[in-house]
Amino acid sequence: MARETGKHRPTLTTRQETFAKHVAEGIYTNTNSARKAGYSHRLSGKQAAVLLNGRDYPHVVERVKELREERERRYGVSQSYLVGQKMMDSILQQSTLKKFDQLWAV
Repeated sequence: MARETGKHRPTLTTRQETFAKHVAEGIYTNTNSARKAGYSHRLSGKQAAVLLNGRDYPHVVERVKELREERERRYGVSQSYLVGQKMMDSILQQSTLKKFDQLWAV
């Protein structure tokens, strides 16, 4: 549970903050972000979904948004750009593997 701080938005727990940082980085899946934050390995997928549904923990979703905006201001790199780069890397890797397989099939 998040701790209340007066009438403002609740303060995130340590695990929620760590989870938000991992999600905002965009490197890990939501499930892996929950695991890295210390949530149960077995229930991490469900916990990630609950944390990001915007209904149960809206302050976590807001923190992820803040972290992404901060990174975009600092580095000029948006989340959509990073997702596009990951997709391109995946496509290039698949293409390279196919060419490698073709070379060895001869």
